[in-house]
Amino acid sequence: MLKKLGSVLLGLCMLTMLLVPAFAVGDISATVDTTLADGTLTVKVQIPAKTDLATLETNLRYDAEKLTFSNVEYGVGDMNTYNADTAGQVKLYMVWSNSQQDAATLVTVTFKVKEGAQGSTALSFTDTAATDSTDAKLPLVIGSSTAGSTNAVQVQLTEAPQGGETTAPHANTDENNPSTAGKYAAVGSAAFVVAVAAVAISVAVKRKKDEI
Repeated sequence: MLKKLGSVLLGLCMLTMLLVPAFAVGDISATVDTTLADGTLTVKVQIPAKTDLATLETNLRYDAEKLTFSNVEYGVGDMNTYNADTAGQVKLYMVWSNSQQDAATLVTVTFKVKEGAQGSTALSFTDTAATDSTDAKLPLVIGSSTAGSTNAVQVQLTEAPQGGETTAPHANTDENNPSTAGKYAAVGSAAFVVAVAAVAISVAVKRKKDEI
């Protein structure tokens, strides 16, 4: 009886050892750093070295009752764009002609804290999709060690200064877009997909030439 019980326990232990890593193996974590100063909330997304990131899209969700979107600045990438036309979310898109291998700050997003906003607020990254240099899906997790997690980052707010920004998110224009984005910063996701395809084709052609 004891021998059979020991066998069962051993089997359960082995099963547990197999299941636990299954949720973490292969995940690549991008950290989220937040800074609150003078009524401005700065959100930076950073990745470690050797990520091999070639394309990325994600949706940064925020509380539009407490925050007003201000700006997006990209740190790396060859083609970038964003869409902040809908209050409460900023859609971010990035493409590399050569994948990102060095540790870097991918993007910096800034918000104004609305006058009277208090307590804490949640920032979450949803609908994240990434690929590597071989066009394979990259299991990138932003702001949390748990894939698919929401409300990944909690920020404690202080009351904004008198006269703080309270207007709705502005429409994208070339003058407030990062220089790397150029005319693509105001386009929709459909046009961006076309741009991604063009970059992918150019990369494939380059690889073919290198093989000859």
